[in-house]
Order: sequence, then C-alpha cells, then structure tokens
Amino acid sequence: MQLEDQPALVASLISWAELIANEVQKYGRPLREPEIEIARRVGVLKFEAIRLKIGPVHLPQGDEFTYLREELGLPYQIAGLSLGYSILLAEEPKESAYIHLAHELRHTHQFEGTDGLQAFVVEYLRQLASGYESAPWEVDARDSASLLLK
Repeated sequence: MQLEDQPALVASLISWAELIANEVQKYGRPLREPEIEIARRVGVLKFEAIRLKIGPVHLPQGDEFTYLREELGLPYQIAGLSLGYSILLAEEPKESAYIHLAHELRHTHQFEGTDGLQAFVVEYLRQLASGYESAPWEVDARDSASLLLK
C-alpha cells in the first residue's frame, strides 16, 4: 500500500490522532518523578508537556482502518500509543513493568524530531510500509526501551 494512494485515509488518521491527543492533553496526568527520569533517559526534551492517560487503548474503527491494520501488520491488542506529547497506556506503569512506558516515550522523542503531529503520523505510516516489526521507529523504540531497563 502506498500512502500517496490513500489521501482520505491518511487525513482521517491524522484527524483521529489530533482528536485523541487533545483529549489526553485535557484529561491525562503529568508524568511522575520516576517516569520523568525514564523520559530523560530515552531522550525526551519536553517531558513536562507529556500527559498520560491510563485505560484501554483503541485504534480507529471502520473497514478502512481494519484494512490498514491488516495491510501494515499492526497488532490488534496494543499496550500503548504515543501521539506526540499525549501517551495512552493500557495499564498504569509500575516499576517492574516500565518497558511499555519507555517504548512510548521513545516515540515521543521521535515526535520531537518532526514538524508536529501530522508529520509524525505520516512518517510513522510511511515506515510501517515495511511492516510493523521492522519499521525503523518501532525497532528503535523496542531497542531503546529494552536497553534502558536492563
């Protein structure tokens, strides 16, 4: 699948991401001290801007999103999602299980290197064209989280 061939789908995903990110910014909580340290260690610059929302993490619904998920190999159950400075986690981060938070914070670091949420979403989707497991930002986030927590 080529992103250039799916402008309406990409626009829908960006709108969804902006809506969810704004909701998390409004209702999420700031990082706590041990979480701030993890953010620093994975390279986040503006950790104070991050808001975290705990609860089920749902990806967009609809036939076009199901197709996209299957085409890109996205998992159906996700532990977390980073949309810029807005992070959703399925479970409250605990000291023994900070790996999901570290992974999502690394995506926030990646976001900081882009020109905003729209650019981040487009680049993330572009990278997923090679598959979720081998997408460069996913590899980097997995590697950073696992190295950090060793």
